[in-house]
Amino acid sequence: MTVRVSAEVGRGTAASVRPRALENALISSVAMVAARYTWAEERAQMPQALKSVLSRASSFVSRYSIVEEGVEEGVYRMKLNAEVERDSLLAALAGQGFKVAPTGSPPRILVAQGPGTHSKPAFETIAAIFTSEGLPAFARAEPVDPPAALTAIAKAQGYHVGLTISVSIPKPPEEELMGPPTDPDNPPVPSSLPTPPEGPVRVEMNCEGMLTDAATGLSLGREELTMVGEGPDEAAAAADGAQRGAEELAQVLMGDLVKSGWRIGDKTEDLELDVVGIDSPGLVPELTDAMTQMAEIKSVTLDRIEGGFSAWKVRGVNPGGDWLPVLARLKLSKGALSWKKNDGPAGKAYEGRWSKP
Repeated sequence: MTVRVSAEVGRGTAASVRPRALENALISSVAMVAARYTWAEERAQMPQALKSVLSRASSFVSRYSIVEEGVEEGVYRMKLNAEVERDSLLAALAGQGFKVAPTGSPPRILVAQGPGTHSKPAFETIAAIFTSEGLPAFARAEPVDPPAALTAIAKAQGYHVGLTISVSIPKPPEEELMGPPTDPDNPPVPSSLPTPPEGPVRVEMNCEGMLTDAATGLSLGREELTMVGEGPDEAAAAADGAQRGAEELAQVLMGDLVKSGWRIGDKTEDLELDVVGIDSPGLVPELTDAMTQMAEIKSVTLDRIEGGFSAWKVRGVNPGGDWLPVLARLKLSKGALSWKKNDGPAGKAYEGRWSKP
């Protein structure tokens, strides 16, 4: 989940506005996931219930990383990647009376670059976001025009959903292109030197995404938005607008997928497990074997044994997002294992404790 936030620095400093910007970024991350699984009408009807859930946003974020931050023209800007515990959030929303969309099963998606002068960078951004959000059966097609042509291709190749991405700079009105009328007796005098632009260049971008059910040809969602990009020149500003638009478009489109009954969010994760008491030659192989037998766990590496505990590097895919119920299923022939979560911004970490029989 990628979000961007900004705050006026005013008479303060970046350090003074950073905590509030970080808080807003975490709230935005959680709000985006909430929007995927709930309906806009209910969110509008129950603003206090939604506010109650979002006030605990940090408790639903298992880890985050700040990708970019800095101050430009008196504005502090932050770009943040966050991982939201989906199931915990959905339980909280349901507890407040929201109807939560079913998670269903993950779709196979074929994505293509549609028409538009800046569709390619937006396509690449959305491809990266969809992959990071746990859509494993995701593939890229050749550019198509019109976008509806992708539906037949997706169906023929066995995909469930076709998605086209189109981004372009809107054309100005014809009269703007022609310019104001000139007086033939007093033609304008050209300037000897070009006037440099003041501050960053801003470019408005039109962004569109279209989701189609490959089997029926029915629309699962068509989203359009306008995004303004900034940069030192027009090309850089357009690229910035395309990326920002694609980031926002990806989140809205994933919400359309969820509300159509598809599931997203199952992705490979790296875990660190510290197990107190598991340091003997007999128990280490047994715990290793127990972990490798679990469908959610793909690889297990014993990192080190020292001071009465063992440290493990584990990679796996957990549909629920929370690993505690998965780890609770680990059984040994002697004694018992108990687990607790020990998360921070750096990553997912769990501590286990082996109790002697």
